[in-house]
Amino acid sequence: EQLTRRLLTRFNLPKGTIRINIEKPVIYIISSETNLGEAIKPGYIEQSIIKKAIEMGYLVKNTPDEADYIVRIVAAASSKGQAGQYKVACLGGTLSLETRNGNQLYHKPLDGFEGRHFEMKQAGEMAFKDAKRRVEISYFREMHEAINRL
Repeated sequence: EQLTRRLLTRFNLPKGTIRINIEKPVIYIISSETNLGEAIKPGYIEQSIIKKAIEMGYLVKNTPDEADYIVRIVAAASSKGQAGQYKVACLGGTLSLETRNGNQLYHKPLDGFEGRHFEMKQAGEMAFKDAKRRVEISYFREMHEAINRL
């Protein structure tokens, strides 16, 4: 508001009305998240992206036609083996952001996230939850910065 006032006082204009329209950026999410071959809908990472996007002032739409940016999530948890009594699952995949024209702005591998549990399915869920935390802590902020660099 102060910046707007400063800008307006610099111009000697007759009485009038100034209208400023601020349109929030719109994102669309394409997500393919699987845990041991079983689809997760809605996905852990997808939910995290939606949460952070709304917090940072983005609109999330269900159709790509209205989107300014498209987030693509491909993530799959698979069995890595066993460590003592625990079963270990690891996550593989990618997280990317592109403009509606297909220009890639951000790309991050989703490798290196592991989960440990007595059951393999829960180990896969733990790997997804670890990735979800990373999205909330840093990856979405990095995506936001990539958008602001345009």
